[in-house]
Amino acid sequence: MLFGLIDNPVFMEGAVSFADIESVVGEWAPWALQESYDNSGLLLGERDTKVTGILVSFDIREAVVEEAVERGCNLVVSHHPLVFKGLKNLRGDDPVSRTVMLALRNRVGVLAAHTNADSTNGGVSYLLGARLGLKSMRALVPKDGQILKLAAYVPPEAVEGVLAALHAAGAGCIGAYSHCSFSTQGEGRFYAPPESAPYAGAKGQLNRVGEVRIETVCPSYRLASVLEALVEAHPYEEPAYDVYQLINRDSRVGLGCIGMLDEALDEKGFLARVAESLGTPWLRYSNPTGHLVRRVAVCGGSGADMIGQAMAQGADAYVTADVKYHDFQQPVGRMLLVDAGHRESELMVVEALRKLIQERFTTFAVWESSQDASPVHYYRR
Repeated sequence: MLFGLIDNPVFMEGAVSFADIESVVGEWAPWALQESYDNSGLLLGERDTKVTGILVSFDIREAVVEEAVERGCNLVVSHHPLVFKGLKNLRGDDPVSRTVMLALRNRVGVLAAHTNADSTNGGVSYLLGARLGLKSMRALVPKDGQILKLAAYVPPEAVEGVLAALHAAGAGCIGAYSHCSFSTQGEGRFYAPPESAPYAGAKGQLNRVGEVRIETVCPSYRLASVLEALVEAHPYEEPAYDVYQLINRDSRVGLGCIGMLDEALDEKGFLARVAESLGTPWLRYSNPTGHLVRRVAVCGGSGADMIGQAMAQGADAYVTADVKYHDFQQPVGRMLLVDAGHRESELMVVEALRKLIQERFTTFAVWESSQDASPVHYYRR
């Protein structure tokens, strides 16, 4: 086993595996939310390998792997994937292949939470918005096809228990509201074969029983766990349910977010807040509009392709990164466009991942990397 540490004392009953870490990160930022071009998840390592320690970083390069080894960590959790495009060889003549080889030699696993962390409710852009003081945030570009409707047919005395199980599994959220459902009384009909064990009615005959149709919504990426909860909580031998694809959009899930400042700022004051909040030595921005800034759109990382959506939703300012020269011409006179830097606009995800793992597991150390340096430097006259 390449990553098996058979003689390591962490191979005890109840020890935490790479799969456990992948599961916990996926609960916060479901892996199904990653973009089709992305490569998030466990990239190096066997899922049953037991964790000795975790190092969290923004990027992952050789220095980060070396730090992990020095600290006794056998798993690095990063935001940007180490392997993003296809690797055709492992010769060690480029930074990615050298880092992969170093990790393999030292039995260090690698897990990345990239665009799934960008799109999840409370993810990268929400963290950026919170850092800037935004309230009442929602996704700037909600993801399509994420909302399903679940209808289940339940005996009246089991309704509350079934609903509680569905909600605990992640169903019933509409915007900021939770535990949402609708119920209607009705009559169910079924024939129970002689070999069955019906909860209500009799074997070998057509039965008519009172039932309640309960309807709720759930994200597509939670459907498996919601159906598992339904079957577990439902008293019927064969629970009846329907699942419908909806065209509704989940306003909490998607790329970027938009929200409101408590008080409007002039553009100079807003730029000062961005620079101070992100600790960045520079900002690039479009021609000032002369308007006050209160409604603010943000997208951590590369978000120039959403400038139009930010303007369409009435943003006074849009904070993102990787903005090209001609992009700055799009919002002239309508919106202040701010490029705060790719790393600077996303770096808070490192602390979020560290806290997420640290709060769930207490049997090993979780560190933020001290060797995860920015590849970008700034010259000041």
